[in-house]
Amino acid sequence: MHRVGEEIPPWIRGFIGHDHETLVEHDSLTLLRGGPAAMADELQRRREELGVSYYSVNGAFIQDFAPVIARLAGR
Repeated sequence: MHRVGEEIPPWIRGFIGHDHETLVEHDSLTLLRGGPAAMADELQRRREELGVSYYSVNGAFIQDFAPVIARLAGR
């Protein structure tokens, strides 16, 4: 995951070469938006529809992603 949440830090924007709006428009799998419930729902959707069940999350976003992990684990 290159971004968890609504903002893309400048150092990541240069790495992926697209702005936030473009990623949203194309339903990019590198972007996970919304609150913990929305993020968990999106990951479940991707698993069901695309068979994607393994993600690597940039360490810069681990605090933002921790509640999503807890929610997926049923906590």
